[in-house]
Amino acid sequence: MKSKGIWFYGLSGVGKSYISKLVHKHIRESVVVDGDLVRKLVSFDLKYGKSDREIQVKRVFGIAKLIIESKKYPVISTVWMNKEIIKKCAKANIAV
Repeated sequence: MKSKGIWFYGLSGVGKSYISKLVHKHIRESVVVDGDLVRKLVSFDLKYGKSDREIQVKRVFGIAKLIIESKKYPVISTVWMNKEIIKKCAKANIAV
């Protein structure tokens, strides 16, 4: 089955945003969801502790689901990821 989105995660500075932009250029109807931008515009109420990072990835996942519902392809990049969201991505057919 073809994926409905892709999520890159890893340490700061490893090229997640760079590869997201490359993927975006090659996939029609894609939307880049940059975790840093989501934090700035949506999750500005959060800090950087574990519990706040958990909330952040849930919000990013919700944004990804909205994009999929709009028949677009989310290309996501975040620093943090957890097992719960990896499982939800699998159910939503988002490649991690």
